[in-house]
Amino acid sequence: MSLKYAVSALLILAAAFTTGCEKKSQKTEVEYEVYKNDRFRFELQYPKDMMQPVGYIPAGYGEVFRSEDRRATVTVEAKYNVDDDTLKDQYEAVKSEYDGYHELNESEDWFSVSGVKEGNVYYMKRYLVDDVFLTYQHQYPESENDLYAPVMEVMKKSFKF
Repeated sequence: MSLKYAVSALLILAAAFTTGCEKKSQKTEVEYEVYKNDRFRFELQYPKDMMQPVGYIPAGYGEVFRSEDRRATVTVEAKYNVDDDTLKDQYEAVKSEYDGYHELNESEDWFSVSGVKEGNVYYMKRYLVDDVFLTYQHQYPESENDLYAPVMEVMKKSFKF
């Protein structure tokens, strides 16, 4: 009879452990809101519970989003091409600031830079559209890549104009 109770107790413990593991492995759904810039007609989805707009770019040129701990940042902005720079001019100026992967696609009017600098993952993509430079950039701690990489992927793909 005691063997029957021991087996029952083990089955109950195994069921409780399995149920606890299932709950821990479930991922929470990330909810996104849309930031729209009416002045330059671009938009971006951002995770409302992870990143908040902080409004540091004046005169409607864009927005900065930060994590609560201020370690992750996303910036979307527009700038008039007042110096008549080519995309290649901008690319050369930015490329010199960052070691890492660089890509210039002049036929599609954009370039990107990405890599890791001082423990932070960075990415920037700049477009030239109707004599306006539109830029998406992000950075976050490399140590938190599992948390931020999927979110940043959604954000950068949602940058539309």
